Amino acid sequence: MKIDQNLYSKLLSAFAYNGREKGGLVFLLEDRIMSYFSDEAGVCTESAYRPDVSSLIEAIKSGAEKGYTEFAFIHCHPDHEPISGADLAWIRSFLRLNKLDEIKMFLVQSGKVVCYLINSCKYDIIPLSVDG
Repeated sequence: MKIDQNLYSKLLSAFAYNGREKGGLVFLLEDRIMSYFSDEAGVCTESAYRPDVSSLIEAIKSGAEKGYTEFAFIHCHPDHEPISGADLAWIRSFLRLNKLDEIKMFLVQSGKVVCYLINSCKYDIIPLSVDG
């Protein structure tokens, strides 16, 4: 998985944890992160991000129109909390409802972006290469 340094910095800034979780989507073309969408209409609290589904659906449609081949969820956590059981449960529910085998999820935490590949049984970290 690859990303340009400038876009990586923008993701860190846009999704930095500042006492409230927040989230959105990233868009990929082949194996490269190309763009992102910040879900400003989502409900964000100190311990949870609940997406605004209609905003995400519109963003996914827009991404497809631009030629992006894949989307992934992104959100932030406090520094001390890695991927949570609630994250896994939500993603696995999404997989079942949409009849998908797996999906990527990005987590912004401790000054870095981590990519997870999640399926119904396990999750793995995908290395993220920052260019330039």
